[in-house]
Amino acid sequence: MNPKILSALNQVNSPIKLQPPTAIGLLKSTKTILSCAVKKAAIMVEMHEIRYIFERRDFVALTRALVRRPFWTTALKFIFASLIAGHVFVVQLMLSTGKRISADYLDFYFNSLPLWFLPLVLTACGDHLAGLLAAYVFKKNASANKEIIIDLQDDVIRARSDDIKSEIGWKSIVRVIETDKYLFLALSKREALTLPKRAFPSDAALAETMQFVREHVSPQTPIVRHYRFRTIDLRAA
Repeated sequence: MNPKILSALNQVNSPIKLQPPTAIGLLKSTKTILSCAVKKAAIMVEMHEIRYIFERRDFVALTRALVRRPFWTTALKFIFASLIAGHVFVVQLMLSTGKRISADYLDFYFNSLPLWFLPLVLTACGDHLAGLLAAYVFKKNASANKEIIIDLQDDVIRARSDDIKSEIGWKSIVRVIETDKYLFLALSKREALTLPKRAFPSDAALAETMQFVREHVSPQTPIVRHYRFRTIDLRAA
């Protein structure tokens, strides 16, 4: 047989020798695994870090969301306000039919005429008026036109800007409010953390953050969605 063919057959039939792993190989593998873990952790941290500039529109939206009341409360106030304003038409009807009204009452009536409509205006346009007031005093806010960084972590919420740093426990959140353009984490009737939806890179990131918030707030904390004329309980939906 040809010597070259015989040599090739011997090489094929010979057992394969496996080289034992070296220390350098193990070190490289460990570095690769750690690098992947660090990158994954960094991605997870960035996922719930929200950065944005706190603008006038943010403060207006925050104020309007906090002053908003349930629909049935607003409807009840509107009924009473309408009855008060309707008093004006009752007096006008009495005067047109020749009913006798004391001069002192007529003097009081005409001097306080705008006040009869004030409850109706406040009930119907209260949130808009609150927004206008917020826009007027916005520059006095400590966070006005500054970058806000909100970091949602498993144990606490960290919020900071140039000169403000605070840590807030999840149990401090008394209400979660979602609107068309914002997500608010209310701390009281007058304070809330503002998370504009424009600060999220995608709808998927917003949905993940919303789920993260839902899992970390207290089970008794209301989570609601504000529409123009109604409020929906998202926990019950």
